[in-house]
Amino acid sequence: MDSTSEQEDIKKIDAILRNENDYIDEVLYDDFIVCDDSSHEKIYDEDDVDGYNFEIPEIIDIKHIYKYDPLATLIPEEKLFIDSCLDPELQKLLVLNRTRRLHLIKLYKKMKDLLIECKQNIIEKYEVVKTGQSMNLQRAHSKCWRLAAPYFKDKQYFLSPPNRDGLRKKADNEMSAYDFVMLAKWSRADCEKLIASVEFNYNLNRQMAITRQISVLTRNGTTDPHNKQIVELQKQLEHFEANGHELPPLGTDEYVDWHRVSGKFLKDRYSAFECRSFWHTYLHPKVNKDLWSPREDSKLKELVSEYGLRNWTKIAELLGTKRTCLQVCMHYFRDLHKHIKVGSFTEEEDDLLLALIEKYRMGNHIPWANIVIHFKNRTRTQIYQRFVLLIFRIKKIN
Repeated sequence: MDSTSEQEDIKKIDAILRNENDYIDEVLYDDFIVCDDSSHEKIYDEDDVDGYNFEIPEIIDIKHIYKYDPLATLIPEEKLFIDSCLDPELQKLLVLNRTRRLHLIKLYKKMKDLLIECKQNIIEKYEVVKTGQSMNLQRAHSKCWRLAAPYFKDKQYFLSPPNRDGLRKKADNEMSAYDFVMLAKWSRADCEKLIASVEFNYNLNRQMAITRQISVLTRNGTTDPHNKQIVELQKQLEHFEANGHELPPLGTDEYVDWHRVSGKFLKDRYSAFECRSFWHTYLHPKVNKDLWSPREDSKLKELVSEYGLRNWTKIAELLGTKRTCLQVCMHYFRDLHKHIKVGSFTEEEDDLLLALIEKYRMGNHIPWANIVIHFKNRTRTQIYQRFVLLIFRIKKIN
């Protein structure tokens, strides 16, 4: 191959590459510029986003964007040139170069599509905030009892004894809405986020409430800076601004917006109902989470014998050890009830346990509540520990 032919080949390559770059920039990537809403990329305060007046760009339908085939970038002249190249080594390099370039174009497109989808999600969330909607209202959460058993409760909201239809359903092993409830487990990180979000939300709302009170007094003509009411409110405001780490008292929801806690801080992994329930029944720092003492067990048995198995709120209050009614109820039925059986599991119990797990298991999720009801004299802890032991033995044998 003489030098003249090589120079001609090089000139053709340069012309094709220049033409190709113009083609890619003008045809393939112009659409990305339409989606560049950089004018909206200013930083907003998440907790005061309603105060900003920004326009929501038109929602982008990702499904109908960039359906081109990257192979279309090979123009006929380029393909003809590669096929007519006289130098086999150069032809091979050209093919490898084009393959690599097409691969990079695909990756570029994929990355841009992901960025657009990410912006789409952000736009949708801002739209929800702007219109005052609550994202978690669209999320199913653990209120299925309203659908599964909305009627036939006594005045304390306990279920009535099963009628003939209820007994028939139980005998036929008919499934109910309770069988499909899968509650998310709270991780340590989520617990820390919930505490921090409740603390922040509570202190912010307290400060806003005090500021509104001062504004109302000022608008009503109370301009005297030495007015006792204004002075007291200003002291409270300074206190919360300087010490913004207070938590709401146990048992109160005042100044806590659970919908905001759920949607803004926990990204709707848990509903407002679940956040509130978990906070009041377990996570609040004032709730006693220590191991139960023999003295507590003895007093709890006495209170249960006096008040029965229903008035757990009263029992928890009289117990006086900062236990919630849910803690008291669960501890009694799990560890203190007279019908609890102690000792080793029988072979029949092991077979039943494995059969029930095979029946109710949903992937990696085991609904232990559905399994426990089949063991009238065993606690949930006993059943779980027995299952772990059986799995260990099975793995050891295999």
